[in-house]
Amino acid sequence: SRADYPLFDAVAPEEGSALIGQIIAGGLINASPIMSEKLYTISGEGWEVLEPMQSGGMPGRCFVAMAFDSELDEAYYQGIKPAIIACGYEPVCLKEIATNDNICDLILSELRKAQFVIADFTRQKGGVYFEAGFGKAVGKEVFWTCREDDFHLLHFDTNHYGHLKWATPEDLRAQLSDRIMAEMGAGPRWRAGDRHTFPAL
Repeated sequence: SRADYPLFDAVAPEEGSALIGQIIAGGLINASPIMSEKLYTISGEGWEVLEPMQSGGMPGRCFVAMAFDSELDEAYYQGIKPAIIACGYEPVCLKEIATNDNICDLILSELRKAQFVIADFTRQKGGVYFEAGFGKAVGKEVFWTCREDDFHLLHFDTNHYGHLKWATPEDLRAQLSDRIMAEMGAGPRWRAGDRHTFPAL
């Protein structure tokens, strides 16, 4: 209504009407007549301005694909996870998420939400190949890793990517943190002085 102009920080109804006209002309809102008033709704273009889509996923979120094998727990908890955190990012690994949801749907959802993906191919699990491929298909940066004693088993379709060949969790942690910082830069949770500072193991 004409009485709503203060909501736009306008000094008079005429100025409020002029501002609304500019927003409508810019395609950011739609005006529909409702009896003697107008109903204003935000258009798709308007929502893009208010809440732009992150084509690269949620900033700071990293999806980890790896074999669910107790033999690789140290690789995750002492290698991959602390490397991600030390670079200022948040790791998301389904081995840490208890859920009743369809696991396949959850994997695809988390891959879409991630800013980037780390895929460890040790044990050569088909799911890791799928998740890395899906990540690439939706435009995510994928970091490829594999333990050195399994490296010769990498599938020929992916072995030409720049895999980090690691020997120990500490080796994996150091190499991965260097690569993340080189390719992605510091994440939103990174603080000055955190470089190569890892949580206690």
